[in-house]
Amino acid sequence: MTSRELPTGRSPRIVATSTAVPEYVITRDDVKAHLQRIFLLEGSRLDGMKSIVDNSHVRQRFTIFPLEYTIEPRPLTTTNLEYIEHSIRLGTKAATDCLCRAGMKPEDID
Repeated sequence: MTSRELPTGRSPRIVATSTAVPEYVITRDDVKAHLQRIFLLEGSRLDGMKSIVDNSHVRQRFTIFPLEYTIEPRPLTTTNLEYIEHSIRLGTKAATDCLCRAGMKPEDID
Protein backbone atom coordinates (compact mmCIF):
# COMPACT_ATOMS: atom_id res chain seq x y z
CA MET A 1 0.00 0.00 0.00
CA THR A 2 1.43 3.37 -0.98
CA SER A 3 1.14 6.43 1.24
CA ARG A 4 -1.67 7.68 -1.00
CA GLU A 5 -3.81 4.55 -0.92
CA LEU A 6 -6.61 3.97 1.54
CA PRO A 7 -6.87 0.65 3.43
CA THR A 8 -9.40 -0.38 0.77
CA GLY A 9 -6.66 -0.11 -1.87
CA ARG A 10 -8.35 2.87 -3.47
CA SER A 11 -6.76 6.28 -3.70
CA PRO A 12 -8.60 9.36 -2.44
CA ARG A 13 -9.92 11.62 -5.18
CA ILE A 14 -11.96 14.75 -5.73
CA VAL A 15 -15.09 13.91 -7.70
CA ALA A 16 -16.94 17.24 -7.44
CA THR A 17 -16.65 20.76 -6.11
CA SER A 18 -19.19 23.37 -5.12
CA THR A 19 -19.35 26.95 -3.93
CA ALA A 20 -21.79 28.77 -1.68
CA VAL A 21 -21.75 32.53 -1.29
CA PRO A 22 -23.88 34.87 0.80
CA GLU A 23 -26.95 36.25 -0.95
CA TYR A 24 -26.19 39.99 -0.74
CA VAL A 25 -23.68 41.93 -2.81
CA ILE A 26 -21.95 45.18 -1.92
CA THR A 27 -20.36 46.95 -4.86
CA ARG A 28 -17.45 49.36 -4.97
CA ASP A 29 -19.93 52.18 -5.63
CA ASP A 30 -21.99 51.14 -2.58
CA VAL A 31 -18.90 51.38 -0.39
CA LYS A 32 -17.95 54.79 -1.74
CA ALA A 33 -21.49 56.09 -1.29
CA HIS A 34 -21.47 55.15 2.40
CA LEU A 35 -17.89 56.07 3.37
CA GLN A 36 -18.75 59.55 4.58
CA ARG A 37 -21.61 58.35 6.75
CA ILE A 38 -19.67 55.47 8.28
CA PHE A 39 -16.38 57.26 8.95
CA LEU A 40 -17.51 60.89 9.15
CA LEU A 41 -14.98 61.93 6.49
CA GLU A 42 -14.93 65.16 4.50
CA GLY A 43 -12.96 66.83 1.71
CA SER A 44 -9.60 65.40 0.79
CA ARG A 45 -9.81 62.62 3.40
CA LEU A 46 -13.07 61.40 1.85
CA ASP A 47 -11.57 61.69 -1.65
CA GLY A 48 -8.51 59.75 -0.47
CA MET A 49 -10.64 56.93 0.93
CA LYS A 50 -12.67 56.76 -2.29
CA SER A 51 -9.40 56.55 -4.22
CA ILE A 52 -8.27 53.64 -2.04
CA VAL A 53 -11.55 51.85 -2.74
CA ASP A 54 -11.16 52.47 -6.50
CA ASN A 55 -7.55 51.26 -6.51
CA SER A 56 -8.37 48.07 -4.61
CA HIS A 57 -9.72 46.56 -7.85
CA VAL A 58 -12.44 44.82 -5.85
CA ARG A 59 -15.64 45.35 -7.81
CA GLN A 60 -17.96 43.60 -5.38
CA ARG A 61 -18.10 41.52 -2.24
CA PHE A 62 -20.70 39.07 -1.04
CA THR A 63 -22.15 39.61 2.41
CA ILE A 64 -24.63 37.83 4.65
CA PHE A 65 -26.78 40.92 5.22
CA PRO A 66 -28.07 43.86 3.21
CA LEU A 67 -25.76 46.88 3.20
CA GLU A 68 -27.89 48.94 5.57
CA TYR A 69 -27.75 46.22 8.24
CA THR A 70 -24.07 45.51 7.60
CA ILE A 71 -23.06 49.07 8.48
CA GLU A 72 -25.22 49.38 11.60
CA PRO A 73 -23.16 49.44 14.80
CA ARG A 74 -23.68 46.35 16.98
CA PRO A 75 -21.68 44.43 19.58
CA LEU A 76 -18.88 42.24 18.25
CA THR A 77 -20.40 39.24 20.05
CA THR A 78 -23.60 39.70 18.03
CA THR A 79 -21.65 39.97 14.78
CA ASN A 80 -19.64 36.84 15.63
CA LEU A 81 -22.78 34.82 16.37
CA GLU A 82 -24.37 35.99 13.11
CA TYR A 83 -21.30 34.96 11.11
CA ILE A 84 -21.10 31.59 12.86
CA GLU A 85 -24.75 30.88 12.03
CA HIS A 86 -24.36 31.90 8.39
CA SER A 87 -21.03 30.14 7.89
CA ILE A 88 -22.56 26.86 9.07
CA ARG A 89 -25.51 27.37 6.72
CA LEU A 90 -23.26 28.20 3.75
CA GLY A 91 -20.86 25.34 4.53
CA THR A 92 -23.75 22.90 4.73
CA LYS A 93 -25.11 24.15 1.41
CA ALA A 94 -21.71 23.82 -0.30
CA ALA A 95 -21.19 20.31 1.07
CA THR A 96 -24.73 19.20 0.16
CA ASP A 97 -24.43 20.61 -3.38
CA CYS A 98 -21.03 18.97 -3.80
CA LEU A 99 -22.35 15.58 -2.75
CA CYS A 100 -25.29 15.97 -5.10
CA ARG A 101 -23.00 16.85 -8.03
CA ALA A 102 -20.89 13.79 -7.23
CA GLY A 103 -23.99 11.57 -7.02
CA MET A 104 -23.12 10.66 -3.44
CA LYS A 105 -24.68 10.71 0.01
CA PRO A 106 -22.97 11.72 3.27
CA GLU A 107 -22.66 8.08 4.31
CA ASP A 108 -20.61 7.42 1.14
CA ILE A 109 -17.78 9.48 2.62
CA ASP A 110 -15.50 7.76 5.13
